[in-house]
Amino acid sequence: MRRIDERLSLLEHLGITGYPARVYVSLLDLGTAHARELAHAAGVPIGRIYEVLAMLSFHRLIEEVPGAGPKRYRATAPEALVARELKEAEDRARSLLRDWDAIVGTLRPDIPTAAGATALQGRRAVEACAARIVVGAERGVLGALGAAALRPEAVLPAVEQLRARGVPARLLVLALPADVPGLRALQAVGADLRHLPGEGVAGAALLVADGEALLVDAGPGPTDQQVAGTLLQQPGVVACLRLVAEAAWRGALPGARLAPPRDVGAEGPKSAPPPGAKAARPASDHPQRAWRSGD
Repeated sequence: MRRIDERLSLLEHLGITGYPARVYVSLLDLGTAHARELAHAAGVPIGRIYEVLAMLSFHRLIEEVPGAGPKRYRATAPEALVARELKEAEDRARSLLRDWDAIVGTLRPDIPTAAGATALQGRRAVEACAARIVVGAERGVLGALGAAALRPEAVLPAVEQLRARGVPARLLVLALPADVPGLRALQAVGADLRHLPGEGVAGAALLVADGEALLVDAGPGPTDQQVAGTLLQQPGVVACLRLVAEAAWRGALPGARLAPPRDVGAEGPKSAPPPGAKAARPASDHPQRAWRSGD
């Protein structure tokens, strides 16, 4: 009995307990056995033995012995079982190490850095924070979106909820083509969009709402984990960022509307406006515009 208890205790390290463990140990002792023999030897009710055998077979802990007559089973060799468990444990460890930053960033996205400031690492953590800021806004949201830093579709559901409450959402679009589907969807739910062209701004983003501001930087590389953000809650800093955003908003193309997707044929994209359409007059401080203000 002590020997059996010791082996059952060792099987717990492999996650094998209860009736399955007793059946596996009994099969090691018997060599081969059919269901009724195993039920008797392992002390398993006959009404449960087939369920236990099916479970052990599914997890490759036992196998059927070919031959005529009642089904007989034998246990997987302990060496093969332990070797397999070790390999699976190593695979899980490698996977955990590979995804370490993403897992930590998702489970604990907020890492305090200073009073009134919180660092965010990874696109998932940044976009979750952006959505929370937008959804919770009471007086309105003012922001600037660069696709590499904060994708338009990431804030779309939050903006839709915001506009359903009648709260304004003003968003500058930084160096993005006018036919990005996420932008048209934002406009469709009632966001006020303007375009602010410029080099090197697609990798940045800013959101200001009530007493919070979120700064986002896409980082040096293409991976989602390199996206980083800083959530700021110091009143003076948030007020300054709001002034900067307001100034940028006033300098952007007023009343801009997104152009529909352009037709692409054999001759390439058609950039000419449709007959009768009037091109928007560019503002004096921004001589080149990517959007049109026509119908």
